[in-house]
Amino acid sequence: KKYIERVAMFPELGYFALIMATTLMCCNTAYLLHERHWQGNRVNIKKVLPVYELTTVAITVAFFILFFAFMSNDFSVKYVWANGSRALPTLYKLSNMWGGHEGSWLLWMAISLYYSRSLLLKIRDIGVEEKFDVIGLSAMLGLYGIYALVASNPFIRIMPIAPADGMDLNPLLQDPGFIIHPPCLYMGE
Repeated sequence: KKYIERVAMFPELGYFALIMATTLMCCNTAYLLHERHWQGNRVNIKKVLPVYELTTVAITVAFFILFFAFMSNDFSVKYVWANGSRALPTLYKLSNMWGGHEGSWLLWMAISLYYSRSLLLKIRDIGVEEKFDVIGLSAMLGLYGIYALVASNPFIRIMPIAPADGMDLNPLLQDPGFIIHPPCLYMGE
């Protein structure tokens, strides 16, 4: 019982992480636009990169909390209830995360941030201005977090009583190829 009480707030933590990531992305974008484009100043990279790192951490936390909700059959989360089932094999529970619009949107946000982050780390010889273009682009892409918060939130709860089982993943999506198809598609492969 104590374990259930401890994890009961996980979806709210996921939602908070999504709010935090969206807020950080909006702040980063506003700062970059203000300093670089409207004021014509050089942007202080020491102010931008920590915010960018926190954004990546927050999206990762939100993604793993949704993953945990599917793996633990938390049908109090509407998205898990609509796309999950106790009878599904573990591999399909993983692919349930992107089996609907909300999870697919979160996956897309995470992958775009990971790509931008890896680009910043691997391409060390690009100039400071180009790094800001990468950060600015990912921050503007991250503004789609506002859409996720308003219209595509994967952490909405079913209250007051959670269903005993989910509605199941669409049978057309119960295919091993679906496990890798959306991530590969979003990664551009």
